[in-house]
Amino acid sequence: LGWGGYVHERTTRNGSSASAEGVTDFSLGAKIALSEQSGVVPQLSLIGEVAIPTGAEFSSDEPVPELKGIWAYEVTDQFGVAGNVNVAFPEEDAERYVEPAASLAAGLALTDSVGGYVEYFGFYPSGDAPDSTATHYLNGGFTWSVLADLQLDTLVGFGLNDAAEDLFCGFGFAYRR
Repeated sequence: LGWGGYVHERTTRNGSSASAEGVTDFSLGAKIALSEQSGVVPQLSLIGEVAIPTGAEFSSDEPVPELKGIWAYEVTDQFGVAGNVNVAFPEEDAERYVEPAASLAAGLALTDSVGGYVEYFGFYPSGDAPDSTATHYLNGGFTWSVLADLQLDTLVGFGLNDAAEDLFCGFGFAYRR
């Protein structure tokens, strides 16, 4: 179960500004472990999910299926790298299009329960997308393992090109069962 949360967005272009705010869609999915790290082969997983149109301003009119290939590699007990390759199939104007995305992250354990990370993330919409401009982001943040199965996190980031949002931040949690 996933939820992107509440979004407040303010855009200023050519002297005029606009704002929008609202909740994002919920998503349902499943993660399948494909392999554990072995030698130079990273840990591999696959996530299949569907975003369900439950949001307000930041919502799709139709369900959006997505497939994510995830990898992680523990370099040392304190340092690791990870990433994913995603492909989503959003719909706009009754037409589905392909929206690939990818990320690369590095994380460092600061204490037994606190970690920090930095991540690059990009969206690379196909040529048939309504807006086929790629967007690139850099973000970083901290995680805090409150309990063995509960983690809190925070992040701040910014866009690396004109098509990306200038600044964003977020807070979240993950519960593993």
